[in-house]
Amino acid sequence: MHKGILYDLLKTLTSREKKAFLNFVQSPYPGTTPEVARLAKYLLNGEQATEVNRQSKAAAFFGVFGKDAPYHDARLRKTMEHMLRSLERFLVTEQRAAEPFDYRLRLAALLAERKHTKLFRRLTEASLPFPSEEADWTTENFEQGARWYQLLYDYRSNTDREHDPELHRRITRCQTVALLARRLRNACIFRSNQKERAAWLPDPLLDWAAQNWPQTDYAGLPLLRTLFAGYQALEMPGDPSYFARFRDGLLAAPACFTRADRRDLLLVAINFCSKRYNDGDTAWLGTQLELYDYGIRENLLLENGWITGYTFLNIGTLALIGRRHEWLEQFIRDYRDKVEPRYRDSAAGFNRARLDYALKRYRQALALLQQDLFDDVLLNLSAKTVQAKCFYELNEFELLDAHLEAMRKYIRRHKEVGYYGERYLNFTAVLRRIARTRPGERADLLREIQAMPVLAEKDWLLEWVKG
Repeated sequence: MHKGILYDLLKTLTSREKKAFLNFVQSPYPGTTPEVARLAKYLLNGEQATEVNRQSKAAAFFGVFGKDAPYHDARLRKTMEHMLRSLERFLVTEQRAAEPFDYRLRLAALLAERKHTKLFRRLTEASLPFPSEEADWTTENFEQGARWYQLLYDYRSNTDREHDPELHRRITRCQTVALLARRLRNACIFRSNQKERAAWLPDPLLDWAAQNWPQTDYAGLPLLRTLFAGYQALEMPGDPSYFARFRDGLLAAPACFTRADRRDLLLVAINFCSKRYNDGDTAWLGTQLELYDYGIRENLLLENGWITGYTFLNIGTLALIGRRHEWLEQFIRDYRDKVEPRYRDSAAGFNRARLDYALKRYRQALALLQQDLFDDVLLNLSAKTVQAKCFYELNEFELLDAHLEAMRKYIRRHKEVGYYGERYLNFTAVLRRIARTRPGERADLLREIQAMPVLAEKDWLLEWVKG
């Protein structure tokens, strides 16, 4: 029972959804069988069953069909399949109930089809559940507005046999804005994800729109203004003005985007900063940190309510590159407890140790790194590398030599590190040679290091070789 589609889907339900689903399957309206209702009750809150038993098909069968019923696997599987269909129907129904526009549109279409003029007019005269100002409309609002105005236009055209120019204008405007917004959003995300510029698909519509939209009456909409700025930033990354407008639009006009779009576009902005840094432009490091901080404060970059260990470590790396030491110290204090529990100690400990190293607090860094915090092999290797640097900075060469040998054996044992293993093996070999070679004898070593394509901490090693 603990494996399979039904079990996986049940795990995603919140406490409220579990209660609502039980009411749903116990109601006569969905048409579910009593067996499905009992199975749902058994799996979701079976008080008579332990957690282990709820994962047993046999225990579930007798919990649903009674202790005296002969076990029949096919009968249980059929009931599980019916429960899965009921759960799917429940989730769709819940989603529709949370979308007032979809309900209103369906009801209006039904009333128009049944020619119930009085109720239809009462419904259509009420204001739409959108922001009062069009400047705050999302892409979905424009799409929904186009469908609504089209319904009204068709109804009046069929009943009054008249063309309504105002409705026609609204339909055209909403359709155009929605189409442009969708294409721009998709283009931004695709181009952000695609590493090779040559793979970018041509889009004549956006090429035309980029040239002409400033002269249209759509130009004042924050939604399109922000998306066009993002599109142009990716087209011309060397011009900082486009990305600045994109960033400012995301931060200043969040109402124009759904939560999902805000998250996706925020990641586009963060990836843009990363690519610029990789291309040698460090101007956006501070902005990238601000975007991360904003995304966490707004809960846009959380997964299941937590900051992932990867995100927490990545933010620490950026802050250290930008020498934002005080900022990182405050960030660790503020957000340590928001890191997903499984990775909290390791991610926070590693960030703190790296910060201590950057501030030349080598003993404190070593005290953290020598704790058994790092289960992940690559993170463990990174921690061991910082330890080695601390030993070197403290002139603890005997400890360094023993540590590098232990690190080498660790890499040999863990074949899964693959490409990274070579980087760290080269690091141990080079650092050992630096520690044993006199400063005046390092010219050949310097040339070797410069020629090595695969080497962890290459810049740090070069600094020490150059003396």
